[in-house]
Amino acid sequence: MLQENLTPEDLDIAISETTKAPDFLNVHQALKFQKSGGFPEINWRSFWIKNEEGKRVDFISRKFLLPGFRNFVLICSEADIRLNKSQVFDAFDKLNKEIQDMFNIEGPVIACFNPILDLFREWYSKKFPDFYLAEYPCFYYYMSEDQKNLLLEDTKDGIPLPEGYYWDEADPEKDAKVLFETWKHSSPGDYEGMKAKIRNLPSSMIRVKGTGEPVSFEHTDACGFLTHLFTQPPHRSKGLGAATEKNLCGKLIKAGMIPFKDVETNNPNVITWTDKSPYWTRWDDQEGNPVIMMFLKVMKKETSQD
Repeated sequence: MLQENLTPEDLDIAISETTKAPDFLNVHQALKFQKSGGFPEINWRSFWIKNEEGKRVDFISRKFLLPGFRNFVLICSEADIRLNKSQVFDAFDKLNKEIQDMFNIEGPVIACFNPILDLFREWYSKKFPDFYLAEYPCFYYYMSEDQKNLLLEDTKDGIPLPEGYYWDEADPEKDAKVLFETWKHSSPGDYEGMKAKIRNLPSSMIRVKGTGEPVSFEHTDACGFLTHLFTQPPHRSKGLGAATEKNLCGKLIKAGMIPFKDVETNNPNVITWTDKSPYWTRWDDQEGNPVIMMFLKVMKKETSQD
């Protein structure tokens, strides 16, 4: 039966039972934010079930209290969990009743991986025939303890930049516009959401000396993963992107967070760079195949006009 975390004690238990990385990284950080109130622009709700072996599946509803901002559902479990289809479908049905306007309107995103992914696809297609799920598959990368320590050691004396650039903090009022305009997944409500992310979570920014123009940046999503690493085209091939990411990861590690990120499978340059990096581990299954983190965007089917 689907259960909701309603008390601080419930959340303490959920946090303590979702420490396995990388399987629960998404929901673990979200549960921490729910308990601490560290991201006040979001209404968090969290639910869970356990299979016959006592292994858990966690469901996080993330609704922004900002107009037009994209809402999320995160679903995580151990990748090798054995699931009962009827139990999971029952959980989806109850979740749909609890978090209304998440599965039956355009825009929200559901993030999950197998074995939950295939079950969710099947349940959704039967439950909402007038909608479909646009798929954005990603490889999933995280830092091991050794890799976190290596990065901190390598950057203990700072991260040097080429002549003409300097490190700075992102300003939610001044810099949100450029972040919003350069993120390919932006929707109208994301502008205020960018401000909220900069206010509440670590970010990294490099500027041009003299003008203060932001030229390379990355920030942290409300669920704790790195997002939107971008360097302005005239300033590429100078190592600014790699420096930006190392800087942000160092901030996350010092804040007690495990750096992790999703890289779209159609982004070969970033995949190649990340695979070669000594700081990142790709999440693979027991056979050595990459675990695909799927972002599913709810879309309305077009109706034909007779």
